[in-house]
Amino acid sequence: MPPASPQGSRTALITWAVVFAVLWVTASIFAIYFYAQASKQEDKYTTEIKKYVPDIVSDADLNSEQVRHLKEIRTAENPPPGVNPAMPVFQVALAQRDQMAQLVAGAGGKETALQVAKDALTAASSAGEKVGLSVPTQDNLALAVTTLSNGVLAQKKQADDLKGQLDAAMKANAAQQQQFDAQRTEMNKNLEAVRAEQQKVQQSFGQYQQTKDTSVADAMKNMDVERKNAADALNQLQVQNAQLTHDLAAANHDKEVLQAKFADKRINTIDPIVRHPDGKIIRIPAKDVVYIDLGSNDSVTPGLTFEVYDKTEGIPQAGDASSDDNLPKGKASIEVIRPGQGSSECRVTRQTPGTQLLEGDLIANLVYDRNVRYNFVVYGEFDMDRNGVATPGDADVIKRLITQWGGKLMDGVNVDTDFVILGREPVLPTFTKEELQDPFNAKKLADAQAALDAFQQVRTAAQNLHIPILNQNRFLYLIGYFDQAKR
Repeated sequence: MPPASPQGSRTALITWAVVFAVLWVTASIFAIYFYAQASKQEDKYTTEIKKYVPDIVSDADLNSEQVRHLKEIRTAENPPPGVNPAMPVFQVALAQRDQMAQLVAGAGGKETALQVAKDALTAASSAGEKVGLSVPTQDNLALAVTTLSNGVLAQKKQADDLKGQLDAAMKANAAQQQQFDAQRTEMNKNLEAVRAEQQKVQQSFGQYQQTKDTSVADAMKNMDVERKNAADALNQLQVQNAQLTHDLAAANHDKEVLQAKFADKRINTIDPIVRHPDGKIIRIPAKDVVYIDLGSNDSVTPGLTFEVYDKTEGIPQAGDASSDDNLPKGKASIEVIRPGQGSSECRVTRQTPGTQLLEGDLIANLVYDRNVRYNFVVYGEFDMDRNGVATPGDADVIKRLITQWGGKLMDGVNVDTDFVILGREPVLPTFTKEELQDPFNAKKLADAQAALDAFQQVRTAAQNLHIPILNQNRFLYLIGYFDQAKR
């Protein structure tokens, strides 16, 4: 290959230099042109930004979460009505606003939606108060609507429940009505049967009446004959009754004469028995312990009580049984706790204030006697615990004490009775005439009168036979059991 010519290399170099210069100038021209256009567009953009952005949206809001959310709404698969991907974000916000305003205030209510919402909240709160609902009055229309909806549902449920109860009640009423109709039909049938039976009975009764009229006429004739015979017999009986009455009066007179004579011959048991001591105190080892001169050889048993009387004053009289004045109260009351053969240890159950027990003081128990068994009649109601209420059961306590300590009980008063213990006299209840119309009150008065008559009869019989009569408290003192009776 022949070597290149220096002239050719230079020409090529110049050519490339010219081409490069032309390209550089061309590029520079285009660069200057595009730079000028870019500067022009930038100035226009800056002018537009300064013109609209500060008044519509701030720079900070352009990148906010709200703007991003509006963009997502615009590009969603199913955008809201009136929104498409080509819309500016501001138009999306306006579209949402219009939809919200229409939802609140209806079509054409953009400007009044806020006031309409506030008025709706106020109306909802007022309506809620009338039905017991607490509807929020703040700017929370959705919560107000939800509250009202829940209230409406609750009211509807209550109304449905009440309707169900009403339907059930109507069904039950219909069933009862049907049952009533059936019973009324059955009753009408029974009534017709009864009426038919009644007619038969009336017919039979008419026939029977005719027959009986004939029989009655015959019976009246026979009755007149029998009445005359009865009148004759009655006259004879009256004559006999008059004679018997005369004989009975004479017998009663003879009885009273004999009773009076017998009463005068009766032994007086008041002083020989009541005022006769059974023993005495022989030793006082301690304040509440004494020894008496009676023991097991004298039929003394544990629990036997005695009244203690002063050795110089003796045992007082029994006194009037109709009152509690001058009761035969002694120095003290004692109870046997450990009987020996010839003496017994006793505890003091009561001691009269201001008194002192002494050796030789007398002891007495009306029921107890080492040699004799006395006969007692216990009658009436007693008040052993002295609470103001007399009961028949308390009489059993007195009867038990009498039999326990050697006495003998009798059913009624007779010449063998030694003592009569009477309870509280029965009191007749007081009723007005109107109250006595009540059969219960009339029976109560009759029972009380019968009890009073029986009580007075026992007392009279004892008085006629000159038998000592003791009331509850006198008897309890005479056996040394007055305070223990309350326990």
